[in-house]
Amino acid sequence: MSFAFLLPNDLDAPTGGYAYARRCIWAWRERAVEHQVLTLDGAFPQPDAQARSQFAQRLAELADGQTTLIDGLALGTLPHELAVHAQRLDLVALIHHPLYLESGLDRNTCQQLYASERLALGHCNRVITTSAATAAGLQSEFGVPADRIHVAEPGTDRPRLADRVSSSTLMISSTRTNAPLRLLCVASIVPRKGHLLLLEALASLRSFDWRLSCVGALDRDVRHVDQVTTRINALGLAQRVKLCGTLAHADMQQAWLDADLFVLASLHEGYGMAFAEAMSFGLPIVGTTAAAVPQLQADTALLVATDEPVALRQALAEVMQNAPLRARLANAALTAARTLPTWADTAFAVHKVLLTPHPGGAIGRGAQL
Repeated sequence: MSFAFLLPNDLDAPTGGYAYARRCIWAWRERAVEHQVLTLDGAFPQPDAQARSQFAQRLAELADGQTTLIDGLALGTLPHELAVHAQRLDLVALIHHPLYLESGLDRNTCQQLYASERLALGHCNRVITTSAATAAGLQSEFGVPADRIHVAEPGTDRPRLADRVSSSTLMISSTRTNAPLRLLCVASIVPRKGHLLLLEALASLRSFDWRLSCVGALDRDVRHVDQVTTRINALGLAQRVKLCGTLAHADMQQAWLDADLFVLASLHEGYGMAFAEAMSFGLPIVGTTAAAVPQLQADTALLVATDEPVALRQALAEVMQNAPLRARLANAALTAARTLPTWADTAFAVHKVLLTPHPGGAIGRGAQL
């Protein structure tokens, strides 16, 4: 069975959502799974009239009964265009996290996105989410029936485990002397990722010899990047903190291998792919309970409540000053990572959902949204 996959035209973007799409597409191609990728122009999740028109045209060109997977970044903003084709297409949503939960939104925008996404989901037969936490949220916040929701967690790359062990970085990172502790944060510089919170916590830990590399897109929210840069300078951290932007694949791999500690103070995560990747490289982790990776438990990471700078500072201090703790967390993370799905597993899980349409019709016709 062939299916269509519609998503915003930024497939090379260095974000978790696009990485998920890329890896599924690559796996489907390797296994000769019949599908077509249809990209959408426009600045999602704020599409203009032209973007809406193109989306409507894409749907109109699909044959009756076509199974159509739509990325939530676009789907949640286009409920009226979906309504026109909900009766004739088998619409499936791919939701990483609800749009209205993005940090930094004003109240009106938040309400509009919530209402729009609620309507959009009502036109879909099934919903694929990337975590059980997001699935639960779709049930409680949007009223999506549990039997319409399927979880396909993001994958990790198994070869990285061997790379990490063979490099002996686990041992080196816990015993190195006379060198700064290398902290790594991998996340786009946007409010939801909590960079300002992380900076505040680290600013009071100057007695420790550390350096922080922040790897992530600098063009998603230019205003926020300016705020982060200004705060770095105001706190006197310019010699300790580097905003690296996005890195080429080989450089990113080396950044993971070189790091001693992964840190991320997210305010919300649909899954937390960077956390899973840190685990796959056997890194000790300090993060927040916003991370939806179920494997992030007490033995693999130190987690604090979101938006709690004092607790975050204490957790960072504890890990920085305790090399045996770092080694214990690193080894536990590496062990737990072996239980995570591969990208082939993820692509198979998504494809399986697409092959099994729900007999009850669209969610909006079977539940009150």
